[in-house]
Amino acid sequence: MNTLITPPVHIRDLAIFLEKMNNKRSSHIGFCGEDRGEIYDHLMNDFSDLEVKDSFLVAYNHSRIVGAIGLDIDLKRGCADVWGPFVEGEDIHMAQELWETIVSKTPHTIKTFSFFLNEDNHFGKEFVLQNKGIDQGSDLVLSITRDRFINHTPSDVETYSDAYRQSFINLHNDVFPTTYFDAHTIISRLNDFNHLFFVTENEHDIKG
Repeated sequence: MNTLITPPVHIRDLAIFLEKMNNKRSSHIGFCGEDRGEIYDHLMNDFSDLEVKDSFLVAYNHSRIVGAIGLDIDLKRGCADVWGPFVEGEDIHMAQELWETIVSKTPHTIKTFSFFLNEDNHFGKEFVLQNKGIDQGSDLVLSITRDRFINHTPSDVETYSDAYRQSFINLHNDVFPTTYFDAHTIISRLNDFNHLFFVTENEHDIKG
């Protein structure tokens, strides 16, 4: 197959491809969303300390996307969260080419690359091990459906405001000191898709 590896030509087309690939457990990556609107918004507004053209590579077969990989780069921490590799047909050679190309374009100050693979993403695991990655354990992702919601909002629940900023930072740093999203990152990513709710104690402090 004759492919061209290049930065994404159209971000919306990339978001559609990522939605398709990330809705399959066999190619699912925890860092990436599963809805094209959410993915597009993230790529346009919150993805990486570098521009998308410097953080994502796409493999095209003519005009059709057949592979992609992205690095959500944190320059200050010297690390990157890897979106992918997403490739049709589990083409390990294409995945390797995408990986080697994007790493070669990444600043040398980026020393750590983190993968967040679905337990059924065996292709991704094979790829990481092929590149001498280290298994650092597993995480459990919890979810709830709307029909399980209790239709009641306690009076002391509020949405985020700057009055609770320091209290949230203190609580987050205490409970999740080494998580891949620190408190400042969570606050910076609040938008129409991402919300933060508090159970408050007073006008400046939160309980949770």
